[in-house]
Amino acid sequence: MLLTLITVFLAGMSTRLSDMVADGELRVRKLYGYALGISYGTLTALVVTLNPILGDVAIAVILSVLLTGKIDNRIHYLGIGAFATVIALSGINPIGNVPILLAFIAAGVIDEIGNDYSDRRKKNDVIDIFFQKRMVMELMSFLVTLVTGEIIFFLSLIIFEIGYSYIFMTPIGRKLLRLTKQ
Repeated sequence: MLLTLITVFLAGMSTRLSDMVADGELRVRKLYGYALGISYGTLTALVVTLNPILGDVAIAVILSVLLTGKIDNRIHYLGIGAFATVIALSGINPIGNVPILLAFIAAGVIDEIGNDYSDRRKKNDVIDIFFQKRMVMELMSFLVTLVTGEIIFFLSLIIFEIGYSYIFMTPIGRKLLRLTKQ
């Protein structure tokens, strides 16, 4: 489980960096952005090969961002492509439990729609913070953990979020943060 969680953490970090390059917040060569996209897709697929039960979460996240039109950059297409390629080559079926998959898709879609709603409201109250942090997916992972007894659902989403949100607390992250201010 430790290797899975380390890989989840690294996937969170590379996803955040990919988002920043795609959104123009981190000014680096496009090639680095493409490498980051391929990196997070490959790392996410590695998570699924290490712990196939997490395939439902990975597929749900991909489908929810596709369904809500959030994929708008070649970096993310490369990430999805890398994920699909590694999964296909591994021979693993990433869909293990359709009700769990559907629950995570619903949570992901609600998170994305809620985040857009929060961006429009700009009231910075509990509702906005809840949707800005995309807490529906975390709550769903907690519920799925309670129902299945598989703590990996909850732990993986929390560890991903730590990697995604707290990358700039690391020495490398602080150096990258300086690049965003140039």
